[in-house]
Amino acid sequence: CFRWLSSDVGFMSLLLESITDILPILCVGLIWRLGDIRLWCQTTFAGALLMTLKGFVSWATVVPDAQGWKACKDRLGIDGLRYFREDRLVADMLADILLLEVRGFWFARSRRRLCADTMFSGGTSLSVLFCTSLCEASIMLSSGTSQRGAEEADALLPAIAQCMRYLLVALTVGNLVVPVLEGSWQLLPEAWRIGNKTKEWTQEVLCRFATALSTSQTGLGSGGGCLVSQLASGRQDMEHNLVDLGKVLIPPPWSVGREYCYLRQHPLPEASAQKGVMQQLLAILRQSQEQLAKKEQKKLEMLKKEQADELVSAQRSDRFAEQRIQE
Repeated sequence: CFRWLSSDVGFMSLLLESITDILPILCVGLIWRLGDIRLWCQTTFAGALLMTLKGFVSWATVVPDAQGWKACKDRLGIDGLRYFREDRLVADMLADILLLEVRGFWFARSRRRLCADTMFSGGTSLSVLFCTSLCEASIMLSSGTSQRGAEEADALLPAIAQCMRYLLVALTVGNLVVPVLEGSWQLLPEAWRIGNKTKEWTQEVLCRFATALSTSQTGLGSGGGCLVSQLASGRQDMEHNLVDLGKVLIPPPWSVGREYCYLRQHPLPEASAQKGVMQQLLAILRQSQEQLAKKEQKKLEMLKKEQADELVSAQRSDRFAEQRIQE
């Protein structure tokens, strides 16, 4: 399957990159129509962070791709290796990047011929980012009003938005899969080994969890029914006290059929909070009372000891006086 797909990877990559280049224009137009400056600020800020991280990683190091370091050096050539091994000014770097992008049009946008891979793909990251923004904009468009009639708007806008979301999901998956297919058979053995290790680790964790669960169920005995009823009542109380926090957009490709995830929280009630504060104050008062009682007890012990010493000294003085009288 991978070899059959890799035969048309060049055409598929060119097609996906051409469609991806239109995404920012569509995003700007749709956000302009909706007038939602919040979505535009979120998109541009996230894109700026991604590109800053990619620029730092590209400046820090260049790593070989799936074909290995030798193929990477051959593709870079002598001038490319000399470029990455020398210090450059910022203006020269910007000019080189601009010329690299212009030259990419003449090479059917195949950047693999010009430079090695970096830690993550900027094109894939930006395409996923713009697809997520367009998906949210399409949801807002389908839930909004139109200049046409109410019946036509209700029938047309949700259908257009749903088709747009399906296309965005397909585009997102394509941008994620096609770069992997370019070096897929070099990565298949290692991925198979990692997958086997992951499966073994997951099976071991599940076996341990099942053993612990069966042991705990055996140890419940006759008191299990009471424990289950207590857990059920506690869960009902928790469901009763849940508070809505809002909704979070689920990005493509996981947003097909369910666009938002609703979050709820189980806050601490005011009565419980006040009760906890009162308990803390009572604990502090008890500690202070215990400390005062200990101090009073020490004082009493010291007084008793002083009285006993005075009594002993008085008895000694009386005995000494009696002896003197007898003499």
